[in-house]
Amino acid sequence: VENTQLIFESLGIDFSELMQSAPQIIGRENRGKLIFKAPPDLITHKISWPTKEDPRKTEVVFELRAGAVQDCLPPSIHPDTGRPYTWAGRSIFDGLPELPPQLLTLWREWDKIRPQSAHPVRLQADIQE
Repeated sequence: VENTQLIFESLGIDFSELMQSAPQIIGRENRGKLIFKAPPDLITHKISWPTKEDPRKTEVVFELRAGAVQDCLPPSIHPDTGRPYTWAGRSIFDGLPELPPQLLTLWREWDKIRPQSAHPVRLQADIQE
């Protein structure tokens, strides 16, 4: 979450507001998935950064998921933690909100925006300036 917040801050997106704007699926601590209605033509994009433990390995910082993907819904059991997935954020019973315009722009302009977020050291330096 911290790294995603750093990326979104650099793009001028209010991460805290975004986190409260939609239902979330929580499967592991410090991770979650926001759920929005989205146009059918979107595809999955992701940002991966080197891990702190081994810079040769990477981990996904965040994904914009669409297309042929699936998720487990609460109260399914997470395969790694053995605990149930949970809901957070806005209630799923209020309906799914539309994808916020800033996320749609991020999705549609991915090839232009991704290089700004692809490297953690460069991104942190840009924010501090």
